[in-house]
Amino acid sequence: MVEAIEDKEKPVEVFIPPPVTPTVKLEGMTTETKWHAEVDDLRALCLAIGQGKQPTHLVTPNLTALNQLAVGQRNTLHIPGVRAVSETRTKTTGRVKAA
Repeated sequence: MVEAIEDKEKPVEVFIPPPVTPTVKLEGMTTETKWHAEVDDLRALCLAIGQGKQPTHLVTPNLTALNQLAVGQRNTLHIPGVRAVSETRTKTTGRVKAA
């Protein structure tokens, strides 16, 4: 029985095989070219749109900035092509009228 206890206290050796890296043979090579647009002169683009040389869908208005201006300037907002619009809504206050 003493031998069994001694065997349990010995460290267990576990074989971990080395990682296998698959070899890949390349038969040839190819290249792929992708294109994208970058605006390097926004004024020139807007001028071309204003002159009718380019369609208006090439630009998107910054509605976050325009809405901030509309909130701050309200009916005094004067930007060509932009108008400030007000909306009036009703909402409950949560107060109960005593009868």
